Amino acid sequence: MRHKILLTGFGPFPGMEVNPTGLLMARIAGGLPLPPRADVEALELDTSYRRAGEQLEAALARFQPDALLSLGVAVGERVYRIERLAVNLNDSASPDADADLRIAQVIVEEGPVEYGATLPLAALEKALRKAGITVRISDSAGRYVCNHIFYSALHALTQTQSLCRAGFLHVPDPGAGNDWQIGEYMATLETVVRISVEVLCADLDAAKLSPGSSPPEAAHTL
Repeated sequence: MRHKILLTGFGPFPGMEVNPTGLLMARIAGGLPLPPRADVEALELDTSYRRAGEQLEAALARFQPDALLSLGVAVGERVYRIERLAVNLNDSASPDADADLRIAQVIVEEGPVEYGATLPLAALEKALRKAGITVRISDSAGRYVCNHIFYSALHALTQTQSLCRAGFLHVPDPGAGNDWQIGEYMATLETVVRISVEVLCADLDAAKLSPGSSPPEAAHTL
């Protein structure tokens, strides 16, 4: 079975002049080998509260993916984090790429307090660990543009009753003291995305073999 997978990364933002997730999207668009049963579209989003949501919603409407995996850099982090929850709050002391600073602002008025990822988190964590990747499941995607996009995507998919599964993966900060060379860092990131796409395809295969199946419930009550 073939599956449509949308992958997103981010462009530069203050303190991160070269964003490795944006570089990864360019490499994928340039033909980086990925599992052949996946039709993958890669998109670099602006690190902008205002523009990134519009860009992502347009891509979802146009590409109609079966699964969405967004990636972003966790500043100061040294391991990969599979995010479990997106919260309805922008609240960061760091401005975005437009110099927009958002403190204690909800993302969607009267929206749920949080949404849960609808990707197979445990299976993804297991597969990455088997490959030697240091990874953990996290309950906090922060309150910056990464969380903003994560929440916005799940809200849009819920509002349209889409069966698309969605989640967010935070990647380590290449400058967080791990002593990585950029080539080694990007090679590991490419491995992570290949494994992730394979896990998503296997999960979608299982869903299609189970008539009437649907992704896990995303919305949490207020």
